[in-house]
Amino acid sequence: SSLTHTYRTAGSVTVSGGSIPANGTCTLSIDVTAGSTGVYANTIPAGALTTSAGASGGAANASLTVNPAANVSVTKVGPATVLWGTALSYTVVVSNAGPDAADATVFTDDMPAALTAVAGLCGSPTGGAVCGPVTVAGNSVSSTIATLPAGGSVTFTLQATAPSGGVLTNTARAIVPAGVTDPDDPGRTGAGNNTSPPVTTTVQAPDL
Repeated sequence: SSLTHTYRTAGSVTVSGGSIPANGTCTLSIDVTAGSTGVYANTIPAGALTTSAGASGGAANASLTVNPAANVSVTKVGPATVLWGTALSYTVVVSNAGPDAADATVFTDDMPAALTAVAGLCGSPTGGAVCGPVTVAGNSVSSTIATLPAGGSVTFTLQATAPSGGVLTNTARAIVPAGVTDPDDPGRTGAGNNTSPPVTTTVQAPDL
């Protein structure tokens, strides 16, 4: 038989009509939209379910956890060519399109092994963002961005010395902290726009 739904201003839902055979089940799905992040508890009180056989004797409880969501992206630019033995510079921008903050997002750039004298710094924060310390371990540059609100960004400048020749290919990535959902990188592996497109640089060898 048909079901009748009554929606009330307090957010409750009343369902009437229908029948459930012996040993049968009925599943009711209700779509909701959260106004903010957090844990939302829901209780169906004892006696709220009434049937021709009687009423429910106990309450049913469930909770819904709504995690913050932040669309973090990475862009990287560098030179198409560089003279051997000279300074090479990359510029990397980590941005957050929101809707929520992604504080403690981790930036990582594993620079090509052929580069030497690798260095990095974070600056030019916008939209209330705050840089964190930059760590250089060998050719790996990393930083935990202290504050990255929706609409904010930080810029990393990475420098190194070019080798004697070859082609350098490099990307950078940013991973949101645990507990924050990134629609392009739900597994927090650097998928989608959380990893920059590759930057390719040809090193011009000495003209002997």
